[in-house]
Amino acid sequence: MTDWLTILAGVLALATIALCVVTFVLCWSTRKLALAAIDQGRDMKRSLEIATDAVRANSDVAAATKLSADAATSSATTAKASLLNYARPRMVARRLTLYPPKPGQKVLVRVELANKGASVARIAEYWCEVIVGPTMPAWYPGNEPYREAPPLVAGQFTVLDATTDQPITEKEFFKLQSGDLSVFLVGQINYADEVGTVRQTGFARGYDPKSGRFVPVGDPDYEFID
Repeated sequence: MTDWLTILAGVLALATIALCVVTFVLCWSTRKLALAAIDQGRDMKRSLEIATDAVRANSDVAAATKLSADAATSSATTAKASLLNYARPRMVARRLTLYPPKPGQKVLVRVELANKGASVARIAEYWCEVIVGPTMPAWYPGNEPYREAPPLVAGQFTVLDATTDQPITEKEFFKLQSGDLSVFLVGQINYADEVGTVRQTGFARGYDPKSGRFVPVGDPDYEFID
């Protein structure tokens, strides 16, 4: 009986030792797996950081490319605007001719509209009015504009007539002769260039009997070129 107990005790001891060995091996393997998992986590984190840096770098490159493209577009726009401004049309009113009126007739002034610019001017609207009075009155184009002027290439001109609304009376005729009344010509030209930019030219002139010419009134609200 004692021998069996001794053998059983020995078997249990060996089993305990084997269990300890297995437990140790499992702990060592588990630790190794844990360390491998930690290393793998570090590698994954580093990969994510590298990917994030790459995305950020690509974003910076895209932003730089966009800035470069915007700068190029802005430069091209500025160059185009400069070229258009240099080659723009420029409408003026010149060589104004007053035809001496008689009592019962309207005062008539012949106006030459000329394009002194470097490209075609397309006249959209044109107002012009002859006014008889002691001084230059306030004026805004309120009458029906003239819209049948032909396009004018650089250096070309057209001639149009302007008159007073009503014939002058005999009394006004003598006041014009004495200098108590004067003749004023006021007008405005709205025109477009070849790309559709609309511009304005305004003019206001008073007739000087001594020189026999119309001279600018010197008011920038009426005498201007956009």
